Amino acid sequence: MKVALVIPVLTDRVEGVGNLSKDVVIFTTRNDSSLKGAEIRVLEPPKDPSYTFGGSFESRFNYSYYTASKEGFDLVVTVSGNVVEIPENFIEDYLKVFCENSITQVRSAPKSKWYNVLNNSEFFSRGFPLELRVNYSWKEFPTSGQPDIVCHMGLWRGDLDLNAVDHLSESCPREVPELANTLVGQHFPLSIANVAVRRDLLVALFQIPTYFKTGSNTFLRGWGDVWSGYILQRLASIRNQHTSVGYPIVTRKIPVVLSKQIQSELYGYVISRYFCKWVDQSSDVAPESYPAMYNKLSKNLLDSTSRVPYFCRQLFTNMARAMLNWSKLFLE
Repeated sequence: MKVALVIPVLTDRVEGVGNLSKDVVIFTTRNDSSLKGAEIRVLEPPKDPSYTFGGSFESRFNYSYYTASKEGFDLVVTVSGNVVEIPENFIEDYLKVFCENSITQVRSAPKSKWYNVLNNSEFFSRGFPLELRVNYSWKEFPTSGQPDIVCHMGLWRGDLDLNAVDHLSESCPREVPELANTLVGQHFPLSIANVAVRRDLLVALFQIPTYFKTGSNTFLRGWGDVWSGYILQRLASIRNQHTSVGYPIVTRKIPVVLSKQIQSELYGYVISRYFCKWVDQSSDVAPESYPAMYNKLSKNLLDSTSRVPYFCRQLFTNMARAMLNWSKLFLE
């Protein structure tokens, strides 16, 4: 299996990259590392006023995804800038999921259509709906058959991928308990910090740019990967394919939590419910190739922005246009 690793900015701060197999090609938009012996591709995303590759932040991921797809990489793994250490068997753990079916359990939350990957009823991963946190519980089911996994998200230790405000709590967890490779029977907040996607689904990993500003002139952030993940999981379910979570585990370390980061994340919760409803109402898409499905969904979204509240309509319109432009690249 031909594997690409996307690290938007490659530095010596990320420990363990030097232990990767020499067969893994690293895609980055800036190489500030002293790494030797690895094949490193430094890409320069084009500046596009139509946001085909997203804004300046999103294009660091999306242009690498596009290039890896066009060059025929079978599996694309992403590690974000807050990761400071990857384990020795990082790529091997991902290959066990996609090639050896190492899924050991199935979990879902019966009272919710969202699953908390932290296996916790007090703390939730970034993007989990606030209104579904009360009396949250989950159930475990035995595996059956050979699930067709198209996306697998590895988890974290250290600074877990929580809401920014949760990191201020003294009881904030540092590990994910009861960890196993788990097939998730419903939506979960996808994090770009540590995730792998098969090439055929790569179009749906598009990191959606967000252009909306709150009243304090703070950019909405912390939602591009969550909303992309919601679309990805929605399309996979239409084709009866699956997403999962578990190993490998990376170590994260975040900078000091800023008030603007907390504010912009919280504002996202206000409009996230409208985003999910907008996607659900536009998902009349037949199972076919993922680029064709993503293109159809993008058109449906663009045609239905009148359904969303006025205060987020321009944001959603811009997002749908960017998605549509992106999808066309994969249909060429």
